[in-house]
Amino acid sequence: MQALIAEFDARSNEKIESIWREVGMSCGKNSQISFQYPHFTWQAAASYNVTGFEMALRDAFLSQSPFTIKLAGLGVFTGGLPILYLNMVKSPLVQNLHQMITDISKSYVKGLEDYWLPEQWMPHLTLMEPGTNSKTIANFLPCLLERKFDWEIGVKSICLHSDESGKWERLFTIDLL
Repeated sequence: MQALIAEFDARSNEKIESIWREVGMSCGKNSQISFQYPHFTWQAAASYNVTGFEMALRDAFLSQSPFTIKLAGLGVFTGGLPILYLNMVKSPLVQNLHQMITDISKSYVKGLEDYWLPEQWMPHLTLMEPGTNSKTIANFLPCLLERKFDWEIGVKSICLHSDESGKWERLFTIDLL
């Protein structure tokens, strides 16, 4: 699988990593965060034509400066493998960028699931991932429910990652200037 993600500025990373540390202390090995740093995913697919996709995105993001995304509380994707996350507001800028990415990727992507399309996409920041059982998530919720997650997260770059080798590998990064 390959994923196009947004990376955050240092201040935003520290805030999120502090929450991850709390999750780790409260839930220990039962909490699973597979990424080494905070991010949100624009889309993920079986594969991309990396060179073409990178060139098209670089052109599209040439004049895009860093921007912020507002968090809007806590959420859970339910099911057999629940995901605890921080919800992100789909501002007009975020919607426009996601639509642009979707339009560009059509020529370069294989195996894109419908939930990555603009009508269904839910930008979010994962706190606990599949593999974390619902009881563990429920035990941690009281701590989080007392917090206000009305932060603004600074986005500094767009990045394509791959997990084809069994661990995440950065394929390219586009810094926003």
